[in-house]
Amino acid sequence: MRPPQREADVSRRPCSRRDALGALAGAALAGGLGASRCAPAPKGPEAVSVPLAELPQGRRLVVHYADEPVEVRRTERGAVARVLVCTHYGCTVAWRDEAEAYVCPCHAGRFDRDGVPVMGPPQRPLRTVPAAIVGDSVRVGG
Repeated sequence: MRPPQREADVSRRPCSRRDALGALAGAALAGGLGASRCAPAPKGPEAVSVPLAELPQGRRLVVHYADEPVEVRRTERGAVARVLVCTHYGCTVAWRDEAEAYVCPCHAGRFDRDGVPVMGPPQRPLRTVPAAIVGDSVRVGG
């Protein structure tokens, strides 16, 4: 049997669906809005904006989003953002023009221009982040 949670512990945890439905039912039975004992859902990381003037088509620019290095590249169709963290060991990869690949310095893993592993130990592609041209800038994440 689990020990009961202290009041302070309960007030800091995020709401589950069951908690939210229970709070709504309790409020309806009480005939008013009751105070919820759930914390608001955590917000995601803030979006990053890059002015289009700093990102001509084909150029690569590294920004930090959600505490990770993310490469932003403007294409004919819009923009692409890719997390530069190797999916094998977590090292930071870098684009190398001469190899036409993202290269990992830790175990010589390579990813093609779309972030798909083509050599070495990585088995999963590099993660992407939503990116879109909004007005006169590229919005990454959010």
